Amino acid sequence: MKKIVLLITLFVSAQLAAQDYREMTNGIKTTINTVDIEIQFVNPATVRILKAPRGFQYAKESLSVNEKPQQIKLITRQQDGTLKMKSSKLEVHINLISGAVSFFTPGGKPLFKEKESGEKFTAFNDAGAETYRVKQSFILDREEAIYGLGI
Repeated sequence: MKKIVLLITLFVSAQLAAQDYREMTNGIKTTINTVDIEIQFVNPATVRILKAPRGFQYAKESLSVNEKPQQIKLITRQQDGTLKMKSSKLEVHINLISGAVSFFTPGGKPLFKEKESGEKFTAFNDAGAETYRVKQSFILDREEAIYGLGI
């Protein structure tokens, strides 16, 4: 009996820790498995995902997303360990246990999915500046290619 109670306690504790997020004007901020994650809807069809090691401060602006965020209607709901954010043109899910992000049409058709624990940050010194090498992994169809993930 003690083993069952312990397992249930651990499961409930993991679920409670993973559900901690803050809603922002156009998205959310959370920390999952020592990774700070911010999901920002720029407009109904464009979303910016920011991931960094917990507490890492950076000021680099995006070269690919430079539009000022619009005021959009965003529906946010949590279901079965997944936080779902939906605009009129795009739905974004984040797994609150692993931090993996997935993209869907408003009708629920899958578009693009990050691998579970798909990011990796390796600390290194770049000419005197402490920074990270970043590895990001996605689930792709056999003939699919992705572009624009560089600097």
